[in-house]
Amino acid sequence: MYTVLYQWKIRSGKQQEFMSAWEEVTDYYLKNHEALGSRLHQIDDHSFAAYAQWASKADRDKAFASVDSPDSAIERMRACVVDRLDPIEMVMILDKLKQND
Repeated sequence: MYTVLYQWKIRSGKQQEFMSAWEEVTDYYLKNHEALGSRLHQIDDHSFAAYAQWASKADRDKAFASVDSPDSAIERMRACVVDRLDPIEMVMILDKLKQND
């Protein structure tokens, strides 16, 4: 499994808008490009971290290279961001996360 970790600092008052746009982007890739989903976490009032999972890096690269994309939601997310760290790309080697049923 291929995972990308993201972290952002969000403009004051834009947290809900950012969360909504992140959810829309995730739903788009789940529905249209076989993404495995994401988890979004709040660090403090203005900071968020998330990870998105894919079966492989090739699957993510193919989805991101596609002509169709959730551009409007991505732009709404970007407009909420004050700063971001570079994404961290990871390949899972051990999975001990309990799944909710």
